[in-house]
Order: sequence, then structure tokens, then C-alpha cells
Amino acid sequence: MIKILDGDLLESNATIIAHQVNCQGKFNSGVAKEVRKKYWDVYVEYKSLCDEHLERKEELLGECQLVCVDNKKYVANLFGQLGYGYDGKQYTDINALKKAMIKLKSITHFAMNPENITIAFPYGLGSVRGGAKWENVYGIIEEVFRGYNIEIWRLDKG
Repeated sequence: MIKILDGDLLESNATIIAHQVNCQGKFNSGVAKEVRKKYWDVYVEYKSLCDEHLERKEELLGECQLVCVDNKKYVANLFGQLGYGYDGKQYTDINALKKAMIKLKSITHFAMNPENITIAFPYGLGSVRGGAKWENVYGIIEEVFRGYNIEIWRLDKG
């Protein structure tokens, strides 16, 4: 079931907070920037993984990095963008984002009981800064996480 909620994604009580990241080792804007402020260790783990792939960044596309932030809460870095920018281009690779979501589902299916977890996403995932069409991303969330408890958080009403 998908619930749309208004408020701060990072204040969610969800088991997993999932957001899209680029493959460049940068958490400089949007949800990633807020994750870096609140959960520094998530950024450190992400940056370390990006540094390991310095010469092969494209290999990260479609990966999901799950980082524990306390004993019952995780942040999922969904590698759905190779690069980033603010020039109106679409940076979200919709296929890579879907692949990363499928990996997150696989991780949760084997490591946790899907009925007992909630996954929270930001409203406009991959769309606001990444340039993808939100309707397409929402459709992927519906498809991949059918049967899961999903929250989609809007920072403001729109």
C-alpha cells in the first residue's frame, strides 16, 4: 500500500529511507544533501563506494547501497544517475533506478520480513533534480513494491 504524506522524509519512522544518488560521490543537493547533514555515515559509506569505482563509475548504475543508521533504521542509496547537473537535462537513468529498486526489494525480501517494514521515498524521486517524469517513477515504485508498505513524502504540498 502506498501512502502520500506531507512533511520531512527524514523524520519518517520507516524502516528504510530510500533516495536516488549519482555515481560521482556528490551529495550536494536535494534529499542527498539533507541525508548527509543528518546521517554523516551514510555519506561516508557512499563516498567510499564511489571512490572504489573511480575509474568505472558507470558500474554503480542500478546498484543499491543499504546503510544502517541505527539498529532498526536504514538509508538506501539508489544509484540512478551517472552524473548530475542543473541544466534541464534528464540525468535519471530510469532503467538503472528501477534496477536499484529491484535490488532493494531483493535485499529486504531476504534480510527482513517485507510485511513488517516500511520503505519511505521522497515525492518526485528522480524527477525534481534528475529530470525523469514523476508518473513513470511512481509507476515503477507501484510495480516493484507491490505488497509492501510504502510512504511517499512531500516536503510541501506539491
